Amino acid sequence: MISLRKAMPGEIAALWDLRTRAVAHGCAGHYTPEVLGVWLAAPAPASLADRIALGQAMAAVEDGALLGYAVLDTREGEVDAVFVDPDAQGRGVGLSLLASVEAARAHHGPDASVPLGFAQRRALLPVRRFHRRARRAVPASFGYRHPVGLHGKTAVLNPAAC
Repeated sequence: MISLRKAMPGEIAALWDLRTRAVAHGCAGHYTPEVLGVWLAAPAPASLADRIALGQAMAAVEDGALLGYAVLDTREGEVDAVFVDPDAQGRGVGLSLLASVEAARAHHGPDASVPLGFAQRRALLPVRRFHRRARRAVPASFGYRHPVGLHGKTAVLNPAAC
């Protein structure tokens, strides 16, 4: 049975490894091998540890195995990340994580009456299916320079449509 809990500081390496596998699996057809290689080699940002310490990251586990995680950016009022292990995708893990960070937002602000958007600067093309399953607006493409220096196709949500 899948359970959700707050992500813990001691599992940052496991979370980042899961993120790397999820990106490698989901983004391979959308980026060149060279661009993907740079992205996959990027270290975990300090903001991940900060958000975990603040209780703004949720993890999905089953039988002790990490299946995915989601991070809430309370400052921007956005879902900063949702990553699901490739072997667990399609089982509702991402949707459960999304619901958990939406619920957590009520405890962290901002105003819960404002729809929670996805991190508009970093939403990737492969998340379109996830947006549809979550009954959210499907992203439209635009160019973006990723924090690790990449520039390529990404997606943005219309916040008013969320």
